[in-house]
Amino acid sequence: MRLAYAWGLLERQAAGEPVRLVVLALHDWSAGKWIADRPGVVRLVLPPDSNVIDAEVSVLFGLDVLLIGGEPDAADLMLRLVLAAGAASAWGEYDDGLWRVVAIGRRGLLATVRVPHADALLDALPPVRLQGLLTREGVLGSEMFREARLAAVGEVFGAAMAERLRAREAERAAA
Repeated sequence: MRLAYAWGLLERQAAGEPVRLVVLALHDWSAGKWIADRPGVVRLVLPPDSNVIDAEVSVLFGLDVLLIGGEPDAADLMLRLVLAAGAASAWGEYDDGLWRVVAIGRRGLLATVRVPHADALLDALPPVRLQGLLTREGVLGSEMFREARLAAVGEVFGAAMAERLRAREAERAAA
């Protein structure tokens, strides 16, 4: 099942518009509207009559995703699917704020970073992404993000270090 409004996400990406955050409303047409008007935020919805396991989440590859709403079991399953689809980061809405979650084993989730509200989340995304690039976390460690990773190394450690890393990676690829 395609997520509602996914076509709009694809159109924005095709037009070169930056997408800072995808808000995914689970089984609730009104969830997440409070953040959707911020720059770079796109809101998608899995309709209430849809099964989580049937959701087409591949459009979330490489993006930061905030899951809003849904029953706890459905939300946990959706977060695992989002991570398996290659989201750069996945965040969930909980009683005490918004938490970044990572997959642990086949069925577990671990909440790792808490932010109190959406504006703090939007501020937290750049350093979280930088850390993910530097540590090659998840999809950010893939070849697809190689140039972004090298740029991050250059930003943090300087251009000389980025060039050394580029040369080392080229040697490994040639071997």
